[in-house]
Amino acid sequence: MVLSLKQQSGSEKLMTVFLCLLPVLVFMSKVSADAVLSLTGLIFLYFSLRARTLDWLGWPWVRAMALFIVFAMATAVFSPYPEKALTQALIYVRWPLAAVALIVAVFNSPDRLRLFEKAALCFLAFIVADGIVQMVTGVDVLGHPSVEDHTRMTGPFAKRVLGVYGFKLFFFAFAALLLMLERSKKNIIFLSVLIVLFNVFLLLTGERIVFLLCGLFFAIWLAAVAWSNQSIKKHLATLLLSSVAIFAVVVALNHQLFVRRFMPFVDAMRNFSDTTYGDIFHSAFQLWQLSPLVGVGTRMYNEVCVLKLGYPQDESLYRTVEGLCQRHPHNIYLELLAQNGLFGLLIFLAALFFIFRQLLARSLWQKDMLLASVLFSSVFVIFWPLASSMSIFANNYAGAVWLTIAWALARARQLPTQNPAGGQA
Repeated sequence: MVLSLKQQSGSEKLMTVFLCLLPVLVFMSKVSADAVLSLTGLIFLYFSLRARTLDWLGWPWVRAMALFIVFAMATAVFSPYPEKALTQALIYVRWPLAAVALIVAVFNSPDRLRLFEKAALCFLAFIVADGIVQMVTGVDVLGHPSVEDHTRMTGPFAKRVLGVYGFKLFFFAFAALLLMLERSKKNIIFLSVLIVLFNVFLLLTGERIVFLLCGLFFAIWLAAVAWSNQSIKKHLATLLLSSVAIFAVVVALNHQLFVRRFMPFVDAMRNFSDTTYGDIFHSAFQLWQLSPLVGVGTRMYNEVCVLKLGYPQDESLYRTVEGLCQRHPHNIYLELLAQNGLFGLLIFLAALFFIFRQLLARSLWQKDMLLASVLFSSVFVIFWPLASSMSIFANNYAGAVWLTIAWALARARQLPTQNPAGGQA
């Protein structure tokens, strides 16, 4: 049971406040995300070294990430900007270190995880409500206007990340609901419908890739539901048809949004090489060829692209050039390949393998398949290779990524006890 604030010690009160504010601090500002998670990692490292409790150094994914960072530092000498590349490789350690700190010292009990998840649920409810206000009025409650001719929503973030960050928060919030409700047929159907409705919200924000990734999560969730609850199988077809009907109604009521946002996406997939992303991916491939084994240096993508390839940075020129030099190639694996080469990509993939091995552990899925599907999906959609993405080396996105990884791994280690009725004991 969670103690009231009056019953808690000073350190526990501080931890309670930290857990309640953590979703807001990480997602609302890249400065606060970097500061909070970096400080968390440093404080943890200090006390861990002082107490000589370094068992976490033996975790396979931690060793793989340590190897990746050492490799990136050692190969910085081959970059046209060796000092910058070395610095960026060194400071990247703060993200996996923060994840370890969260797993070991913050998310180390079901009560603390539950508090964090409920805080994320409240924050998500706010940004969804704020986004809906912005859709209806053109301005959110903080005065931020929608962008791109009212087809992209920003919510309280004041930039086009409402769908991306909302989707990250959704997994924490969804887990909170899943663990609060009994696993009755009615509640499982309710949760399934909730995913569909949230995906409608994502579509209305103008986030096409995130909309498709939420559809991928919905498919994984339905598979877990069908496998773990045989009695509900006959309702899945009805649920799928209902989902299609909901999307049809949304398209009918928002035809202009569909024409402006979704149809161009379909056309872009048909003629990918002639799109902005086609030029960006082409540039990333060319950049990788300059140093295929070790890359051009951590976070040196833009600088080396401009220096060596000479392409413009203005994406409005994509029709007149063969490539574009953006800040990053909008794909995690192309970014790793170009910046850290084939060897760096393989080491990073090894770290991902060990992370997913924990999230796919048979014991986890046997104990709670529905929760396991949520934990697995929360990380899987981040690293889905066919999706465009933000840079995992940038502090505004890296914080969200490593917070998600830490939460998923910690929750997998701290599964709550389930009673026979399916509710939380």
